[in-house]
Amino acid sequence: MDGPDEFAKVAQVDGWVFGVDYADADRADVLSILDPTRIHVAVDDGAIVGVTGAYTKALTLPGLAQVPAAGITWVSVLSTHRRRGILTQLLATQRAAIAERGEPISILYASESAIYERFGYGIATMNRQVQIDPRLVRFRPGVPDGGGLRLVDATEARGLLPPLYDAHHAAQPGSVSRDGSWWDYLFLDKQDWRGGLSARRYVVHDEGFASYRLGEDGEAFKLGVADFVALTPAAHAALWRFLLSVDLVTVVETRDVPLHDPLPWLLDHPRRVRTSDFGDRLWVRLNDVEAALSARSWATDDELVVEVLDGPTTDGTAGRYLLDGGGCTRTDRTPDLVMGLSELGSLSLGGVAATMLGRAGRIDERTPGALWRAEAMFSSDPPPFNTTAF
Repeated sequence: MDGPDEFAKVAQVDGWVFGVDYADADRADVLSILDPTRIHVAVDDGAIVGVTGAYTKALTLPGLAQVPAAGITWVSVLSTHRRRGILTQLLATQRAAIAERGEPISILYASESAIYERFGYGIATMNRQVQIDPRLVRFRPGVPDGGGLRLVDATEARGLLPPLYDAHHAAQPGSVSRDGSWWDYLFLDKQDWRGGLSARRYVVHDEGFASYRLGEDGEAFKLGVADFVALTPAAHAALWRFLLSVDLVTVVETRDVPLHDPLPWLLDHPRRVRTSDFGDRLWVRLNDVEAALSARSWATDDELVVEVLDGPTTDGTAGRYLLDGGGCTRTDRTPDLVMGLSELGSLSLGGVAATMLGRAGRIDERTPGALWRAEAMFSSDPPPFNTTAF
């Protein structure tokens, strides 16, 4: 892509597809976090009709190794040019560029869940959105009573939050990195990001933080949690005590809660932590199966042979792989399990059960008991979770 003028045309395509209006300042802000050399476009008769881009990220794997990851973004094709293979060509071009960069994993958030499996991506993490009426819950006896919290303004938060997030990222499988430019972008806190609520407020603990917004939402006075990081159970409990005790609030809502979050178990009425939405978050594609799976650790000392089926977008990843304590290597041994690349992506972070995919007919078990063994082998403690959307 050649400069801001061409990016204006790229942004116009994205805006037409997703209903976003990009002012000059908005485009400049996006270019502060998105490398223009990682943008690929499709052109018809001199006009841009399709786009895809990638952020340069790091992904934490089970075992806490971090690997380079391409954060796929800005994927769009004009509705006037659908069903012509443009997206397939764009993503193939992008995968070739990613291979040249040596990024063994690609990750994305899917605007439509029906698109990406055919390109080798699999759902790897799930989140839920919850709502709580804080007037109806109390913390159970013995839960830490908080303390060590302070409210800070945005200027102070800009210096305090990144080190806490980095510590979280280093300890949480599935976490996606945030560099300095990403933090600068978040702290823009633009009006159209607020959903009718206030600017972000920040509460900080020595071992965590939360940012949130306040405002009227219909008949409710809402506290919307924007970002939440807790490095210890004590910080987790302290931050939630604060969020559930803010004056006037009649509903606390947060969009990114891990499925394994202990919050309901801290309260006297667990069912009042109401799940209002549930769905996929991080999708994973293994561009280099050996490198990606050799970088993670395994929960058991077992060994399994997995066959990845060939397909039009597997790009040389098809074949048989021996998974063991030493990593992942190609082999010609008889497979214990046979699956597509997207299924292996789902298993890769330990958040999707092999037995569930087997019951759904997504994995073919050739050796009896191999699904259970794979589930144990791929499992992650803590389970994977990502709170950085992109």
